[in-house]
Amino acid sequence: MLNGGRNAGLEISEDGNYLYVAACWSDLCIANISDPENPRWEIVNYEPGGCGALVVVDNYLYYGGLRVYDVSDPKNPKIVFDENLYGDYARVIGRYGSDYLVGVGTEGVFIVDISNRTNPVVVGNVSLPEEPNVRILAGHPGAVSGSVVYVGAGNNLYSVDISDPTNPIILDSVSATQPTAIVTYGTYAYAGGRASSWGLYAVNISDPSDMKVEDWIGIGMNDLNKENGLLYTSGGAIISPIGGGELPLQISLIKVGSITENSAIISWQTNKEADSLVKYGTSPGSYPEQKYDPNPTKYHSIKLENLSPNTTYYFVVESKTANETATSTEKSFKTKAPDVTPPVITIVSPKNNSVIEGGTHLISVVIETDEPAICQYSFSDFEYGEGTNFTQTGGTAHSFNLSVEDGKFYTLYYRCQDLSPQKNANTESTIHSFSVATSWWDYFDDETKIESKENIEISNGSAKIKFPKSKIYPTKDAVISSIPGRSSGKGDFGVGYFDRYRSLLEFEIPNETGEIKSVRLYLYVSKTEPEPGGGYGNNTILMHKLTKTFNEDDCDYEYRDKSENLTWDNYGGDFDPTVIDSLNVSGDLKGKWLVFTLKGKDAGNPIDVKWGDTIGLILRPEITWGVYREDWFKSREESEEQRPYLEIIVGSTSAYLISVPITPTSLHSWDKFYADYETPEGTYISFSILDAETGEVLCSNLTGKEDDISACLSGVQSIKLKAELRTDNPPATPILKEWRVSWI
Repeated sequence: MLNGGRNAGLEISEDGNYLYVAACWSDLCIANISDPENPRWEIVNYEPGGCGALVVVDNYLYYGGLRVYDVSDPKNPKIVFDENLYGDYARVIGRYGSDYLVGVGTEGVFIVDISNRTNPVVVGNVSLPEEPNVRILAGHPGAVSGSVVYVGAGNNLYSVDISDPTNPIILDSVSATQPTAIVTYGTYAYAGGRASSWGLYAVNISDPSDMKVEDWIGIGMNDLNKENGLLYTSGGAIISPIGGGELPLQISLIKVGSITENSAIISWQTNKEADSLVKYGTSPGSYPEQKYDPNPTKYHSIKLENLSPNTTYYFVVESKTANETATSTEKSFKTKAPDVTPPVITIVSPKNNSVIEGGTHLISVVIETDEPAICQYSFSDFEYGEGTNFTQTGGTAHSFNLSVEDGKFYTLYYRCQDLSPQKNANTESTIHSFSVATSWWDYFDDETKIESKENIEISNGSAKIKFPKSKIYPTKDAVISSIPGRSSGKGDFGVGYFDRYRSLLEFEIPNETGEIKSVRLYLYVSKTEPEPGGGYGNNTILMHKLTKTFNEDDCDYEYRDKSENLTWDNYGGDFDPTVIDSLNVSGDLKGKWLVFTLKGKDAGNPIDVKWGDTIGLILRPEITWGVYREDWFKSREESEEQRPYLEIIVGSTSAYLISVPITPTSLHSWDKFYADYETPEGTYISFSILDAETGEVLCSNLTGKEDDISACLSGVQSIKLKAELRTDNPPATPILKEWRVSWI
C-alpha cells in the first residue's frame, strides 16, 4: 500500500481503526487499518497536508502551528481551523491533559487550550535561550512527560514546567548536540541528532530541575520512538534503554479556582494514587501554613480558608505514595479585595413594564444578581430583612412563583444581600412592574400555543401551508448494456449507441397529502458522444414505466439481479410498452437538463403517480440501428446540483391548526376575535371557535376583523381557535401572521 512518500508524521486514531499520515510528498493521507492484514487508503493527497508530527484528539487532527482537521468522516476530512499560532516551522509535539496541546516553533514553547476542539487558543508560552530545533522537518523536537515538556534547542535539552498552562517556566538545561528527536521513557529522556557524531543522549530526568546526562552512543537518526520497552530509530537501530519504563510519581494540571477574599481551592492531578498537601504563605519560598488530606487519589482538591483579602499567596503542592514524593514548583494566586458593594439586580422575567397574556394563572418571577446573594421581595417598598425570601435564592439566579389574574397591574420591590463577610445589602429597591391583559394572542414565533395542526409550517412569525418536497431523488439508478462488462450501478448512466445502452431509475415517493398535479423527470447531461465521422446524430429517447425492480449493482440486459439469479422476462428490461414521454435529442447536450413529464399536460401518455408509490423508469433510444449517438447523465451519487430528480407539483392543498385551550382567570363576557392574514390569489382561510372540552364549533364564518363573539360564546368558559387554510394555486399559500381573542 503506497502513497507519495516521505511520511514525516504518523498517528493512529483513538479507536485504532485509522492511520493518519502527514506525507511531505502526498499531503494528508488516511488509511483504514481496522483489518491490519488488508489496509486500504481512504484518501490520499488531501490538500493542504503537512510534513511533520500529528496529534489526534477525538475526531480531530492537529498539525503544525495550528491546523485542525475534522476526520469524523475519514473519506472526507475537512479543515476547520488554520492559523499560525506559534511562529515559523511550528510543530505540535503532544498533549497535556485532555484539553491542552504543546507546540514548539522558532519563537519558543506554547501551550494551547483545545477545550473547544475547533477553536484552539494559546494560553501560555515561554521563549528559550536558543531557538528550538524545528527548522529540520524530521523527528519530534520535544516530548511531554507529566507536567514537564522536554525540548531540543540549539545544543541543549531544556525542561519546561507546564503544570500551570498559563505560565510555563524553564527548569533546567543540559548539553546535547542538536537534538531533533526526543522521547521520554520512565525517568529518562532520550535526545538524538541527525548525525552519528551528534549521537543519542540518555538524560536522567527524575528531577526535571536537575537533569543529568548519564550515557551517550554515536548513532544518528531522523526520528526516535519507544515501543514495548525498546527504542527504535528511523534508521532501523533498536536500542535497549537505561532502567525500567515505569513513570515516577508526577504532578500535573495545577489549578487555582473559586477565589474569594478569604478562600481558594487548589486542585491538581497525579499519575498514581497519592495523598494531598498544600504548603502556602505570603512570601516567595516561605510556606508556614499547610493543609493536608491523607486519602489516596489521582484527583486532588484542597480548600484554603481564613485567608486575608487582597493578598498574594505563594504555594507548592506535594503528593506522596509509600515510596515516592512529588513536589511542584512554586505557584501563586491573589485573593479578592474586600467586597463593599451590594449586588446589582437585573430583572429577567417578566420583562419590566410588559403585558402578560390573559388566561395566565401562574408566572415565574426571575431576577439575576452579579454575585451570589439572598434576595427578598415585597409588594411595597421595604428594608432588607423585612421582605419575603425568593423561593430559589443564594446564587446569582433568584425566582418565585406568583398567582396572577386577568386585568390586574402588579408592582414588586426587590432587595438583595451578598454573601461576603460584609453582607452588603441594597439600600434602594429595584422596582418591577407588569400587567395581565384581558386578551390572548399568538404571533407564531414558535408552536407553543398550537395544540394540533396538519400540513402547517410555522416560520418567520407566520403560519402557512406546508407543501411536500418538490424534489425526489432516485433510490436506484443504473446503465444496462448488451455489451459484456458495460453495465454498472455506479457513475453516469446513458442511452444510445444503437440500442446498446439503456438506463434504469427507481424513485420512492414519500407519504404526503394533497393532490399531485404534475411530475417531471430532470436529467443532467454529462456528455454526448459524437458519431465516428464527427458531428452528432439525431435520436429520440423514450421513457417507459418499469414493471419489475432491479439490483442497481448487479443488473444487465439479461438479469435484473444476477446475484439472486433473477432474469428479465424480456431481454433489455421489463416495461410497459406505452411510451410515457419522449424527447428528440440532437447536437451536443453536455451541461444541459433534459426534462420528461410523467404526469401532467405535457406527457404523451401520463401515468397516475400517488403518494407512497414506488416508480421504476427505463429510458431507451427509439432508433436502434445506424445511430452511434450516446447521451450520458449524472447519477444519484453526484452533488444535488447535478443529480437526477423528480419534480412534484401539487394541486389543491388544505391545512388546519388549532390553538391550545384559552381559559380566562376572570371573565364577564367574551368580546372580540381578530386575525392578521394574507390570501394571495387562489388561496383561502376560514376561522372558527371551538368549545375547548367538546370540540363543538361555537362560532363560524369569522372574518378576523374584530368579530363580536359575545353572543356565540355566551356562558362558555374555555375555547380554542381554529384556522383552515386552502390553496388552489400552489405554491401560493394563505399566511396567518397573528390571531387574538379578547374578553371583558
